[in-house]
Amino acid sequence: MSYDTDKERPTIFDGQRIRQLREDAALHNVDYSRGQIAALDGGTFRVTLDKPLVDISFFVPAVPTRVEAKHSAAAEGELLTWLVAIQRGERRTVRAGSNGMSAVDIARTPLTQDEIDRYTNRRSGADQIERLRIQLSDAIKAKARAKAAKQAATDLNERYGLHAGSTVAASALDNGLGVALAVPQRTRRK
Repeated sequence: MSYDTDKERPTIFDGQRIRQLREDAALHNVDYSRGQIAALDGGTFRVTLDKPLVDISFFVPAVPTRVEAKHSAAAEGELLTWLVAIQRGERRTVRAGSNGMSAVDIARTPLTQDEIDRYTNRRSGADQIERLRIQLSDAIKAKARAKAAKQAATDLNERYGLHAGSTVAASALDNGLGVALAVPQRTRRK
């Protein structure tokens, strides 16, 4: 993300806003090592952000990995804004459904490796269930297609009086393109 003018920037990073962002970052115990600011040629700055530890798309729909800024205050503002948003989203995602913590504690207490491991284990089970659900759905659809193809083959065999040697196979009809592409051969009647 880069902003060419102040009108495109979601917020102006003046002295008061920067102080507020610094206080928010301190209250949220932000890990500053997960973002870097680099000066570029021409007096611009690039803010580079680490990828979130977990999927936080529910809380932060789009997370940039790089943000361009025209001046140092904007670079610091972008860094602090995104670090707070990302780490707060991670904490809320990992601790969703946990008991014994207030909403403030959930957002402001840094994650431990044990919490991340428990979340990963919990998610891997949910991911496996989702994969199995998708496989089951695909199998049910394939079975329905095979049944429809078999019925279509039976109908064609009855309608056109095909003999046993030229019976339309259901598997030939189950090509995903429809029954019309698998045309049976007619038998000649004398």
